[in-house]
Amino acid sequence: MRSVLKKYVLPIVLSGFAAAASAEVDLEFRAITPVTDPGDTVLVGLYAVASAGSTDPTLGAVEAIIAWDSAHIALLGVDPSNPANLIFAGFPVTGSNGLNETDPPTDGDGLLIALGPLGVPIVATDAGTLITILQFEALSGTPDAAIDLLETGGVPPRNTTVFDGEIPNTIVTGSLSGTTVAVTCGPFDLVAPFGLLDLADVNAFAVAFLSQDPIGDLNNDGIYDLRDINAFVAGFLLGCQ
Repeated sequence: MRSVLKKYVLPIVLSGFAAAASAEVDLEFRAITPVTDPGDTVLVGLYAVASAGSTDPTLGAVEAIIAWDSAHIALLGVDPSNPANLIFAGFPVTGSNGLNETDPPTDGDGLLIALGPLGVPIVATDAGTLITILQFEALSGTPDAAIDLLETGGVPPRNTTVFDGEIPNTIVTGSLSGTTVAVTCGPFDLVAPFGLLDLADVNAFAVAFLSQDPIGDLNNDGIYDLRDINAFVAGFLLGCQ
């Protein structure tokens, strides 16, 4: 792997000096698991999308500066599924301009490096081509934990950059779009908006209890009684942890 990375040192280090082309490839984060419970794994895909007016643009490498809501989700790293057959995807500390204090970073921002397969450019489609998947751990309830793509970051500053897959050292970066995920407040957060305990959850529990839906049997004893009501009230009053 070390020898592979050395082949890419030049375009990465010199990204600020690369030739600029017309914007052809947009980057988007899309939540694969948009709603999750505390302690579960959140999956977020990085997609390369053909900019409006572009026809099958290609890319060979991506330097993406990312940021996330570290109070509610924690970055675990890159999912091993490797949907684009990349030769490398990760968060190297060296050369990250201070963005990656560890691998993976934990402070809410970082530099993701993704290197495409040698000699096989990745085609960015109109619908979006999945480049890689990031894993996060859901920490605590919120309706909108953000995962963003930033234009610049680090010291000295560097840019989020998409490199053309056919013309060496050529930048084809288009627009950048982030996403959000909802982390529920646990078993008492029954309906949307998730990550928030409100009257909608109270109504959902009442309906489930009266109709003897399993959701209303909080102690799972098969009996719908005052113990279930007390359990819901106690959990609801604790709030979103």
